[in-house]
Amino acid sequence: MVNNLSKAKSAFLREAAEQPIIWREWSPQVLEEAKREDKPILIDVGAVWCHWCHVMDRETYSNEGVARLVNEDFIPVKVDRDEMPDLDRELQNAVFAITGESGWPLTVFMTPSGKVFFGGTYFPPDDMYGRIGFKRLLKNIAEVWKNKGMRLRDRLSIHPQSVLEGKI
Repeated sequence: MVNNLSKAKSAFLREAAEQPIIWREWSPQVLEEAKREDKPILIDVGAVWCHWCHVMDRETYSNEGVARLVNEDFIPVKVDRDEMPDLDRELQNAVFAITGESGWPLTVFMTPSGKVFFGGTYFPPDDMYGRIGFKRLLKNIAEVWKNKGMRLRDRLSIHPQSVLEGKI
């Protein structure tokens, strides 16, 4: 499968067309695909005017190691917050309720049924700046999903530290 964002209406999405992640645009088919493949959904919400969105695109999403983990264990979705402000607002509120973080880029982890279970803002590829690295976070979430997926799906939200440490 190939990243087809080069055809997107959004300039923000088109900028990600060359990334090694197989991004999809948000649609009802995303939930169907996630259910069919039994994978969590990773949503990146940003905007063309957002500095840290471009930093995360360059440092994290263009990283081959990150792309391999994302493509293998998640259904990746890219959203332009200016084109989908209602979805952005819903996701911002959900992530803020779980982690206390809000802003852009917004990184969201969602079940195939559409339930947000974790998220945050900027994640560097590796641990730095006092933040967990995205590679480690992706591995933790994938491990939890594979080994405790039903338990995860049954919870309304997860304590952020449990996800960061891969313990739920």
